[in-house]
Amino acid sequence: MLDDPDSLPERIAVSNRCVLAMRELPIPTIAKVGGVAAGSGANLALACDFVVAAEEGYFAQLFVHRGLSVDSGASWLLPRLVGERRARELCLLGDRIDAPSALEAGLITQVAADPDRAVADLAGRLRDLSPAALAGTKRMLNRTWQVTFAEALEAEAANQVRVITSPEAHAAISAFGRRPTPGA
Repeated sequence: MLDDPDSLPERIAVSNRCVLAMRELPIPTIAKVGGVAAGSGANLALACDFVVAAEEGYFAQLFVHRGLSVDSGASWLLPRLVGERRARELCLLGDRIDAPSALEAGLITQVAADPDRAVADLAGRLRDLSPAALAGTKRMLNRTWQVTFAEALEAEAANQVRVITSPEAHAAISAFGRRPTPGA
């Protein structure tokens, strides 16, 4: 990085576009953290809809220990995931947080002894759901901090009208009374 400071803005922009693209994908994203997720790597994982970490995994915002400020969306993601005070602690002290503590803080979705299996199971559950319903729900969740409650209600109604006529919705509604809801 220090060898070519003129290219730094574009290299950062490329990283930022990747994180933003992941966040805006119409399909749910899953990060698997098998060990260390630090700095931009942690933020790339945190930008996903689901984060599955190995029991021995940990997360760290190490920027401050390198004379750097946070990047890759940390200043936006962390306060929303763990609250402002905890985000400040993580970013300003740069301490590492182990996977069980990250789960308790709301930083990640799941701690697993076998993260490969956990990710496969989660992906299987998502695969069986309506892509249109998932995309609409994800889009609305991504905008939740930008809209009023009334606007959220309008977006939900518009999305319901859009997805209720889909083949997936018809099949799910027909099967509703015949089997238990997965994950319930």
